[in-house]
Amino acid sequence: MTRNVVRTRTRIDWMGAYSGYDRCCDYLIDQAAKWRFVDVHRRPCPSGPLKRRLLDYRRRGCSESPLYTTSSFALENEVRHQIRRARPDLVHLMYLETDFGLLADRSQTDGCALIATAHQPRSWWRMVHGKPEVVRSLDGLIVLTQAEARFWEDFLPGRVHLAPHGVDVDFFCPGDRGPDSVRERRCLVVGHWLRDLRTLADAVDLLLERFPDLAFDFVMPIAARSADVLFRMARHDGVRFHSGLTDDELRDLYRRSTLLLLPMIDATANNAILEAQACGLPIVTTDVAGIVSYVDPSFADIVPVGDVRGVVDAVIRLVESDGEREQRGIAARSHAVEKLSWRSLAPRLLEVYDVAVAGAD
Repeated sequence: MTRNVVRTRTRIDWMGAYSGYDRCCDYLIDQAAKWRFVDVHRRPCPSGPLKRRLLDYRRRGCSESPLYTTSSFALENEVRHQIRRARPDLVHLMYLETDFGLLADRSQTDGCALIATAHQPRSWWRMVHGKPEVVRSLDGLIVLTQAEARFWEDFLPGRVHLAPHGVDVDFFCPGDRGPDSVRERRCLVVGHWLRDLRTLADAVDLLLERFPDLAFDFVMPIAARSADVLFRMARHDGVRFHSGLTDDELRDLYRRSTLLLLPMIDATANNAILEAQACGLPIVTTDVAGIVSYVDPSFADIVPVGDVRGVVDAVIRLVESDGEREQRGIAARSHAVEKLSWRSLAPRLLEVYDVAVAGAD
């Protein structure tokens, strides 16, 4: 029997076609014989001021999330129309923090099962949202780490499902460097959300004292470059900022880099960590739950939060040891292919769909 599922799909502005959680939807199309997918894509806010004001007025009170915008309300409203039209067995809100508000009123879902995926760490829910109990109206919640599963079980006991984030290992892969290729010594920093910029800035200062020719590539949206410590790092000639990269340009940066340098404050799953290891990069990062769930010591140096000396020592060791760097890069690629490929992880969502629909019947 074929079942219908309505999915909300969002392409994050600074992510390309091969990055992000939305990519799992593409891998499910050919693997789900008994599921028919109806995708509702997030659209830009309406251009007319009157319509924008009307949607914004109707949005108020739907959600406590500061990430729930007028386009979020429009997205959910379209889901509501699709529920009436397609009569789905299940609705999957792909981003709990931005997609869930209007449908918390379960009279709007017409008896179909409703699940969502949580992406922000529990620290965000405690500090910013403040009302994680909103998930109690869901039939299931997908989380990305075991630590998050333990947190959400208090609010939705028996209906929390661990389904790890994956990566497109077919696109993100090592380049053909050839036996005589020479790589510059380059540290790659990708993204801005929950990055430990103070630790990073202190580490950059110390590393450039030791290696004046060491280069740092920061991939970061221009709108996210307001922190004072970024100006401090930008004073160095060896620091370069990138934005608006094509998919191929981003992959090329991964391939040309010596290592991924990514001190974190908190995280669930992290696209840069996934993409870097798929491209065969050693990683220097931080001991937070969402990171250690997706890496292995065979290729990742994991230091305590705020440990500048630990970050610097790990980078120095990798920069000075071609053999270890190559070995760890091979281990990174193997880990991504064997454990984090969307091709093998995406079908886990179908198992959650079955459980959620059965529980809602």
